[in-house]
Amino acid sequence: MASEGYVTYFLDGGKIAGKDGTQIKYFHGTVPAIVEYIYHFGIAYSKEEEAKKEGKVTQTFYDQVVAHINTNRIMTKENPTRALLYGAFGNYKLIIDLDSIKTEFSQKIAIDILNQFLEPSYLSGTAGESEVQDFLLNGATRFDKEIVYGLKDPEQQKTFASQAMLVGKFQQVGMPKFPSFHFDSIGNLGRAVSETKAILDDFETRILGRRSDKHQAGPAPNTFYAVANFYKEKYHTDFKDRLRNKVLEILNKDQGSDSYGHGALRSALDFLKSLEKKYDTFLTYFREARRYYEEMRRDLKDIDSEVEAFYAVSKQKKWGLRGDLRKKYKKLRKLQNQRKIQEILQDLVGNAEGTGIAQKNSEYILFIIAEIEKWINTFQKGRQFTEKANQDLRSVRNEKTNNFVCHRYLSSSGDTLETWLFELIKDSSKLRKAKDYKGAVHKELVEKEIAERLPSPSWAELLSGFSWVFNLREGNGELIYPDREEGELICAVKKGIPDWPEPTQWDDESVILKWNYQFTENYLKQSELDKIRLTAPDILLWLGEEPSDVVRVLEERSLPILEYDKRVHTDLREGNPHDTETHVTIIGDFSAPGREVQRWTTECQQIINKKGWTHYDGPANAISINQSIYNLAGPAIINLYATGKEYSRRLERKVPPPLHVFPGEKIARKYELEISNRFQKPIEELHPLVVSALEDELLVKNFAFGLVFDIIEKDTIFDDDTGDRKPILKISDVKLPPEHVEAILKLRIPPDNEAIQYAAAARTLHQAVLEKRKNVAKESYVDLLGEKTKAIVDQLEKGELSKTEAEISKVFLIILEKELESL
Repeated sequence: MASEGYVTYFLDGGKIAGKDGTQIKYFHGTVPAIVEYIYHFGIAYSKEEEAKKEGKVTQTFYDQVVAHINTNRIMTKENPTRALLYGAFGNYKLIIDLDSIKTEFSQKIAIDILNQFLEPSYLSGTAGESEVQDFLLNGATRFDKEIVYGLKDPEQQKTFASQAMLVGKFQQVGMPKFPSFHFDSIGNLGRAVSETKAILDDFETRILGRRSDKHQAGPAPNTFYAVANFYKEKYHTDFKDRLRNKVLEILNKDQGSDSYGHGALRSALDFLKSLEKKYDTFLTYFREARRYYEEMRRDLKDIDSEVEAFYAVSKQKKWGLRGDLRKKYKKLRKLQNQRKIQEILQDLVGNAEGTGIAQKNSEYILFIIAEIEKWINTFQKGRQFTEKANQDLRSVRNEKTNNFVCHRYLSSSGDTLETWLFELIKDSSKLRKAKDYKGAVHKELVEKEIAERLPSPSWAELLSGFSWVFNLREGNGELIYPDREEGELICAVKKGIPDWPEPTQWDDESVILKWNYQFTENYLKQSELDKIRLTAPDILLWLGEEPSDVVRVLEERSLPILEYDKRVHTDLREGNPHDTETHVTIIGDFSAPGREVQRWTTECQQIINKKGWTHYDGPANAISINQSIYNLAGPAIINLYATGKEYSRRLERKVPPPLHVFPGEKIARKYELEISNRFQKPIEELHPLVVSALEDELLVKNFAFGLVFDIIEKDTIFDDDTGDRKPILKISDVKLPPEHVEAILKLRIPPDNEAIQYAAAARTLHQAVLEKRKNVAKESYVDLLGEKTKAIVDQLEKGELSKTEAEISKVFLIILEKELESL
């Protein structure tokens, strides 16, 4: 595009949206205004393109820009004012920030769901103890009912551990029975004591068995150890199954209702802690009961020593065991057997190795407690990060609401409107009745129309995204979740909800940010918050604002962001037909989804039409206005004129420029002063394109020397459009536009798809200039510089160059003449 195809807009930030711009940070005022303007332009351009395809003629904001892109052409030598013409603009927007509202609402729903699972326990204190009692008596195993629950009082310790009680409490109807030891049924015990001992040993071993014996189904009798091991495995396995079922019962309580998950995790934890306390108390009592038993049965305390001593003495008798001595030995062996049986059964409950049923059960309770605590921590972490994300979003929203002066946000986080909307989404029955309304009578109808366009997600459905399961093996032997540990408590999630981070991942910000985004995004879709249909007119009507007031505010706060002296403009306008022109556009969707808001938008459109403003459709959640003004003379722009004088003052006195000065502006002002001195004329402002080129002063200098040394060559190429040959410039094989300013700009800011080749061309130019300046003979160099400077002066005197080309030629002249002076 030629230089004449540009419009230069000037904003000074002096006054923005009716406020003193000096008190407003540029990223809160000027920058959002520029972004909004580009956005307006983009919409207008797309409208224009659509219209062209349909063969329609339109009048849009884009048309107005096109109408003024040639205004810079008056900057010719015939223009007596020598004043570059600028444009300026201002804009203002009324917006309901729906995207942020939807995200915030989905975060709040996510937080409420996580909170529901973290509610206080309903099984604390006596409620938990009662639940444990019911579980031990009705829900657990016979072992828990007869033994654990049976020893609930210290007074029972003295009698609890007797053999008769234990055997009876272990055995279960329809299950294996412990074999009995009928010593009296033994017939011949032999004569020698060693023979008698061998017979009794064999009898006892056959019934007692070995510690490792496993129960075998079938008619063959099982050993005492085999039956004991059977019950040890059975009662622990059954306990685990029933405890898991009980925990899942608590966690899945009210599944499918709005109360699902309410306090479930903490209730499960309280139940388990009460149960563990019960087991801990039982094991303490049990240890005492064993001690009492030993005291009560002193006849068994030293029975092994007695048997051994009796046997040793009897072996010395010549005629072996006879009569009463045999009876006494059998009695001693019978008592010794009772002690062994008692120890086996007591060890079955609890032993020094910690492998008793009660000990293993207690150990498993602690495992489940750890699993529940892990999930409480997971839900707490999830809530913590979701709350932080919500806080961050609210901070950003507040930042925009309080600081973006060109925007007015029609609602803010937690205000009356958004609180009402959120409550209505969670419970549509909260729509207020007519008697609750204050102000306009029609507000009830307005709210009803808004409510009809809000989603009403089922809370029970949202909660159903979670379910609890223990990771066990299925019928095929495979784990439900093969990649997780066997027996682990899993909070399963529905499709759409991301898997929970591992406990070790909560410190990995990248993992958590991704999880949090997916977690809240799920509720955005599942609750249909992404389908909320609210328009800016809806909210303005809800707020009770009249169309005439809204239009007035839009007009007042969208005035161009520029201080402009109209009197100076009038003085400069002599002989110039161009006066300032203002164009106003409104972007907004006035299609009015409800009857009440339709009345409001109709009145608003009527006011806009009377003012002659252009209106075209835009996003429904905003009403935007843009005021563009064109044909502004540079000297009449107050701050531009003052800034130029300040640049000059600082450059002449060699004072450092202010930090906010753009490099191109500073460099341009330096050349403007030097050009003024060289040609003995008042200072002229360089064209913005020339200023942009001067952002890279080294490149401009290289370009000037490249022309001197013919590193930059002139050439022609075939023009497909005209069929003629057209001029170009070349550096090596890289083609450049024939205009010097355009060529420099292309090297400085190349198109994305050609960036590599243009960057290479700029490097080639730089290296070639260095080589030439280093190796050229002084006399030859002086001659080359002299010829080039004379050619530039001659060309300038002819007055045939465009403004930009004339200005860049003067910059080249200053550069080359300085080089001559230095030689």
